[in-house]
Amino acid sequence: MHWKQRSIRYLVHLLLIILFIFTMDQLIHKLVLESWELNAWLYYGSRKVTGIAFGVLLALEYLHHERERPGSWKINPHRLLILGVPALVFSFQQSIFQYPISNTYVTIFEVMFGYILGTSVYKKD
Repeated sequence: MHWKQRSIRYLVHLLLIILFIFTMDQLIHKLVLESWELNAWLYYGSRKVTGIAFGVLLALEYLHHERERPGSWKINPHRLLILGVPALVFSFQQSIFQYPISNTYVTIFEVMFGYILGTSVYKKD
């Protein structure tokens, strides 16, 4: 691939990430400010979806590369079970185990799960 095409693709990927971050931040902020009665499930659910979607967005370059390869789509179940399930469980640690954990760590596990989810699909000849 020519360096100009690759550079443009990276810039588009960067712009998508920046747009996603600002858009989701504004939506969650608006949800909190405009809600007279904060629906905790909606707020935390939207935060979970945002973290996971951000992880998938980070895997876009890999997915684009896989899309161009010949073959049929497959799922790597070992990657999902060994890496994805623990990341998903740790992202729900506050709800499941009632153990206080920093929101930063929760967000990291959400993004990890999204990235693992996005990179667990591949094309096989």
